[in-house]
Amino acid sequence: MKWLLIGCIAGFLFGIVLKLPKLVGLGLPVLYSLVIVWIPGWSSAHSVLSNGIFFGLIGFNVLLWLIGLGQTVYDRMIERRVQRMEIAAAIRKLKQQQIAR
Repeated sequence: MKWLLIGCIAGFLFGIVLKLPKLVGLGLPVLYSLVIVWIPGWSSAHSVLSNGIFFGLIGFNVLLWLIGLGQTVYDRMIERRVQRMEIAAAIRKLKQQQIAR
């Protein structure tokens, strides 16, 4: 029973470890890291190239995060501008109704 509980907890944690890079968008760099672990001779012989590829993938993901953040900020700015325009239109309409009375 104890081993079953330990196995379940280990499986749960292993699942989280596998899902976390996908949630953060680091699937490709993690996959590249796993490939480099399985081919240690190549990575040690070409350390500058393998590190450059890895950091390039990380940099690309950071760039994608920044683009996503910029799009979110821009969308919120547009939403607020539309809300302000709707409020201004409603105020103008109310003023016109009061003038018409």
